[in-house]
Amino acid sequence: MNEKTPIENLYCVEYPANVKNDDRMIQTLGGINTISNAFSSNNSKLECRFRPEDKFCKGTNGDKKDSSNFLMKVKIKRTIVKSEDGTCNESVQCTPEVIGKVKEVFRFNNLADFQYLPIEKDETGEMVCLHDQIVPTKLEPVSWLDEPTLSYLPPASFARIDTVQPYLSSRPTDDATHLTGRTRDRRSNFVKFVSHECKEIPDIPNANTLRYLKTKLITEEQILKIKELFELRPVWTRNALSNITRINEVALKYLLALSAYHFTSGPFRISWVRFGYDPRKDPAAKKYQTVDYRIRGNVQTLLVERYPSRYAFRNKHKPWKDEKVNIEENCYVFKPGYLPPHGQMFYQLCDIHIPEIQQKLETFDDCEYDLKNGWLPEEFCDEIRKTIDKYILETLNSTQHDKTDQNDEESSDVDMNDETYNDDDFDMSDEDMDFENDDEEITDSAN
Repeated sequence: MNEKTPIENLYCVEYPANVKNDDRMIQTLGGINTISNAFSSNNSKLECRFRPEDKFCKGTNGDKKDSSNFLMKVKIKRTIVKSEDGTCNESVQCTPEVIGKVKEVFRFNNLADFQYLPIEKDETGEMVCLHDQIVPTKLEPVSWLDEPTLSYLPPASFARIDTVQPYLSSRPTDDATHLTGRTRDRRSNFVKFVSHECKEIPDIPNANTLRYLKTKLITEEQILKIKELFELRPVWTRNALSNITRINEVALKYLLALSAYHFTSGPFRISWVRFGYDPRKDPAAKKYQTVDYRIRGNVQTLLVERYPSRYAFRNKHKPWKDEKVNIEENCYVFKPGYLPPHGQMFYQLCDIHIPEIQQKLETFDDCEYDLKNGWLPEEFCDEIRKTIDKYILETLNSTQHDKTDQNDEESSDVDMNDETYNDDDFDMSDEDMDFENDDEEITDSAN
């Protein structure tokens, strides 16, 4: 082949079947014109209908892909040479020839086995095609609309997606009661989760936790720091520990697995509790209960109007960075003058620094433990939310007055343009709950 000979650009269709009749194959693709238009268009798909005369045939779509393959023609010449001793030797000579370069190709990777045929059984039990009775072949009179019709209703869609998906079957165990299971192995951060209905709580961490911490480059100083905090206070939220210790989130989640278990529901939801301590049996633990506070009503309206970049939209979760801890005090503490950084907050009662709340909290000594409200009466949680709303409104009003007074003073001294206030960037997401519930969940008894 001469190197200066230009190579012809070719187009390929990888037909999803064995071709025995070329004309029939082209017909299933819609004809030569349809194929040509599909290649000339930038975002076109090529549909293959194995029964082109059937209006109800569900086709499969081919996607156009770029290609750098070559189409080659190889001539094989076999020569049999008979030697003097009567033996025959075969000589094979191959001559390749490049026909052209395949520029683009249509590939059919979608499923094509979802079909709903217009057939039904007749009186003899044989299957009869109803296509001609359903689809008019000529111009029918108006009376045709009054004739009884066949009950052939094909589905609107056959599958949510028609691409091939990997299927990972569960590995059956001896005590399995069903075949549906996990599609991956458990993650090994050894966290012990406890539901509120569990009667027993764990006393010690997982046996492999300490060994696994060595691979995470966690220092002994960090381990002792977390243990000292749990000795000082048996129940914490992770935001509080992150703010106090300034330990990055990657290390903190493994340190928590060594020192505490995690409540997933109930009055102590999202709290980390020291191993061996059950706050459901200690009335003094009422100050460690969590309150689910959400910005609503007039408070939400004013916050969205005043700080649209913070509260108007719910931002997606931002990943934690190892080198920097972004948790500030207002992420777990509420006091007069603070504004919640998120649309939903979980406050521990001991972290709500409102005098009237703390004074009233000390008066609840005779309450029995309740699965929903813990050691507190039901109406007290609603009172806390209303009190927080009141202080937020006071903060917003005082902030507005301060800004108005400041603008009046500046405008009297010098003529200046409208001042633009840049809000700090806040993460709107809830507390980072990136622990997997498939680690070690305790539902009936503690391990």
